[in-house]
Amino acid sequence: MKDLLGGSRSFILLIACVLYLLVVLPINKLHERFAPHQDVQADKRDCPECLSPVPARARRCGFCTSELTPLPAAADAERTRAQARRTGRLRRPV
Repeated sequence: MKDLLGGSRSFILLIACVLYLLVVLPINKLHERFAPHQDVQADKRDCPECLSPVPARARRCGFCTSELTPLPAAADAERTRAQARRTGRLRRPV
Protein backbone atom coordinates (compact mmCIF):
# COMPACT_ATOMS: atom_id res chain seq x y z
CA MET A 1 0.00 0.00 0.00
CA LYS A 2 2.89 2.37 0.75
CA ASP A 3 4.30 1.95 -2.78
CA LEU A 4 0.92 2.70 -4.29
CA LEU A 5 0.63 6.01 -2.42
CA GLY A 6 4.20 7.00 -3.25
CA GLY A 7 3.61 6.29 -6.93
CA SER A 8 0.38 8.28 -7.05
CA ARG A 9 2.00 11.25 -5.29
CA SER A 10 4.82 11.38 -7.80
CA PHE A 11 2.29 11.07 -10.66
CA ILE A 12 0.26 13.98 -9.27
CA LEU A 13 3.43 16.03 -8.86
CA LEU A 14 4.42 15.26 -12.45
CA ILE A 15 1.00 16.33 -13.74
CA ALA A 16 1.17 19.54 -11.69
CA CYS A 17 4.59 20.39 -13.15
CA VAL A 18 3.42 19.72 -16.70
CA LEU A 19 0.32 21.90 -16.23
CA TYR A 20 2.44 24.67 -14.76
CA LEU A 21 4.85 24.59 -17.70
CA LEU A 22 2.17 24.30 -20.39
CA VAL A 23 -0.53 26.57 -18.96
CA VAL A 24 0.61 28.97 -16.24
CA LEU A 25 3.93 30.16 -17.69
CA PRO A 26 2.56 30.99 -21.19
CA ILE A 27 -0.43 32.84 -19.71
CA ASN A 28 1.88 34.87 -17.44
CA LYS A 29 4.10 35.78 -20.41
CA LEU A 30 1.07 36.90 -22.44
CA HIS A 31 -0.20 38.94 -19.52
CA GLU A 32 3.18 40.70 -19.12
CA ARG A 33 3.35 41.39 -22.83
CA PHE A 34 -0.08 42.95 -23.21
CA ALA A 35 -0.43 44.58 -19.78
CA PRO A 36 3.08 45.40 -18.53
CA HIS A 37 3.55 46.71 -15.01
CA GLN A 38 4.60 50.33 -15.12
CA ASP A 39 5.84 52.24 -12.12
CA VAL A 40 4.41 55.72 -11.95
CA GLN A 41 7.13 58.14 -11.01
CA ALA A 42 6.07 61.30 -9.20
CA ASP A 43 7.54 64.60 -10.29
CA LYS A 44 10.57 65.41 -8.13
CA ARG A 45 12.20 68.56 -6.89
CA ASP A 46 15.14 69.23 -4.61
CA CYS A 47 14.70 70.14 -0.97
CA PRO A 48 16.13 73.66 -0.39
CA GLU A 49 17.71 72.59 2.93
CA CYS A 50 19.37 69.24 2.21
CA LEU A 51 19.11 69.10 -1.62
CA SER A 52 17.58 65.61 -1.53
CA PRO A 53 15.00 64.72 -4.19
CA VAL A 54 11.45 64.84 -2.82
CA PRO A 55 8.06 64.60 -4.58
CA ALA A 56 6.95 67.94 -5.99
CA ARG A 57 3.69 67.89 -4.02
CA ALA A 58 5.41 67.13 -0.68
CA ARG A 59 4.78 69.42 2.26
CA ARG A 60 7.69 68.13 4.33
CA CYS A 61 11.07 66.69 3.31
CA GLY A 62 11.40 62.99 4.11
CA PHE A 63 15.13 63.31 4.75
CA CYS A 64 15.56 66.41 6.89
CA THR A 65 11.87 67.01 7.83
CA SER A 66 11.99 70.68 6.86
CA GLU A 67 8.69 72.20 5.77
CA LEU A 68 8.21 72.74 2.05
CA THR A 69 5.67 74.71 0.09
CA PRO A 70 3.87 72.43 -2.39
CA LEU A 71 4.11 73.54 -5.98
CA PRO A 72 0.65 74.37 -7.36
CA ALA A 73 1.73 73.68 -10.95
CA ALA A 74 2.70 70.13 -10.02
CA ALA A 75 -0.67 69.55 -8.37
CA ASP A 76 -2.50 70.84 -11.45
CA ALA A 77 -0.37 68.71 -13.77
CA GLU A 78 -1.01 65.60 -11.66
CA ARG A 79 -4.74 66.29 -11.58
CA THR A 80 -4.79 66.75 -15.38
CA ARG A 81 -2.86 63.50 -15.92
CA ALA A 82 -5.20 61.56 -13.64
CA GLN A 83 -8.25 62.97 -15.40
CA ALA A 84 -6.80 62.11 -18.82
CA ARG A 85 -6.13 58.53 -17.66
CA ARG A 86 -9.72 58.17 -16.47
CA THR A 87 -11.20 59.44 -19.72
CA GLY A 88 -8.81 57.39 -21.86
CA ARG A 89 -7.17 60.32 -23.60
CA LEU A 90 -3.73 59.50 -22.29
CA ARG A 91 -2.36 56.29 -23.76
CA ARG A 92 0.30 54.24 -22.06
CA PRO A 93 3.52 53.65 -24.00
CA VAL A 94 3.75 50.18 -25.49
